[in-house]
Amino acid sequence: MPQMIDGIVFPGEYVPYRLVERIFKTHKSYNYFLSITKEQDVDSKGGAISNLSIPLQEMAQNKADECERLFGVRTVRTLNTFQRLKLAKALRVKYNSSPKQIARLCGLIYSEVKDKI
Repeated sequence: MPQMIDGIVFPGEYVPYRLVERIFKTHKSYNYFLSITKEQDVDSKGGAISNLSIPLQEMAQNKADECERLFGVRTVRTLNTFQRLKLAKALRVKYNSSPKQIARLCGLIYSEVKDKI
């Protein structure tokens, strides 16, 4: 049976607490370390958070709104490539959607613009 202190399992039962105390110095810094989400950890686990995207229909509405705000039109068909890239960058910054989804919505070829958006 594990050692209990006031109804709580003693941390020394599952972690080398002296090492943890030496590394983190305070309980507050240890708790902070446990609670932060590190981007590299998320990416190493398949990038689950960074791969989330807005549904296509909702993104199409957002695209039309952003297109109207930037260029005064609601469709990308009238935009040249430079304007489409500008729209794609704005959507990427505003919604953090995947570059593939944004390129498709803006009528761009992903392989040609992947480093630009």
